Amino acid sequence: MNSACEHLNQVLVNTISKLAQDKERVDQWDELTGSALMALRTMRNDAMKYMPAMLLYGQEIRTPRKRFAVGEQVLMKDQTPSSKFHPKWLGPMTVTKVTDYGVYYLAGLNSRKLQPTRGGQW
Repeated sequence: MNSACEHLNQVLVNTISKLAQDKERVDQWDELTGSALMALRTMRNDAMKYMPAMLLYGQEIRTPRKRFAVGEQVLMKDQTPSSKFHPKWLGPMTVTKVTDYGVYYLAGLNSRKLQPTRGGQW
């Protein structure tokens, strides 16, 4: 049980850190805990196949999903990092095409074209 709590704390710290860096508010990290918790509660957990909000509130929380536009820069989750110290996100990538089905076409570093990915896998 201790390792699960430590893992959650690590994920929460990483999420707050990312939010604080993106908003250039590292000194006010404590104001971002609510946003970080909302993000974590609405992400489906691979092990239990549910959002943590389902266990906490008895129902899933539906949030508006951001649709990225052509030309926007995004980060893409690295599904196969080479080590646990390797960055978990690749990018920035540029959105080159968006289909009606939520498939994004990205151009990576050195304008390398990437395989299409479904929305929400960033």
